[in-house]
Amino acid sequence: MSIGSPINMIMLSSAKHSAMLGAAFLQAAFNVANSLGAFFGGIPLFLGFGYNYPSLIGAAMALVQFYV
Repeated sequence: MSIGSPINMIMLSSAKHSAMLGAAFLQAAFNVANSLGAFFGGIPLFLGFGYNYPSLIGAAMALVQFYV
């Protein structure tokens, strides 16, 4: 979430006539990312793995982001 403010500033400066719509989409993107992280992090817990496995899912999601 610390990267949210700089992204919001860049988005507001580039979308001059639709700043409110852009800010709404930015918040929606953060909400989708939060829900996907909770969903994918809960899968190993649902399958009976230990509480350290959701962090591995988070690391895998971060690695996928570097390649996309």
